[in-house]
Amino acid sequence: MTCETGRRRDGAPQPTVEALTFSLRSRGTKALEEQATKRRLSELSDQQVIEVGNRLQKLKPEIARAWSAEEVETLFKVKRGL
Repeated sequence: MTCETGRRRDGAPQPTVEALTFSLRSRGTKALEEQATKRRLSELSDQQVIEVGNRLQKLKPEIARAWSAEEVETLFKVKRGL
């Protein structure tokens, strides 16, 4: 379902969530400065952003370094500013 702005009411499609998570996992908070990352983040619902933050904090060392609470807070601050 889409609303009047053309965005999905329930947030971004799952591939957008996965692409955002991958870029954040790969490049850390530095990725939040990139236009593509900001665009993807703007498409997510608040609940999806929380889920991404939770996933980033639970990363296993063999995949990538887990995010700290401060890094997740930076993610939320960038989302609020979009």
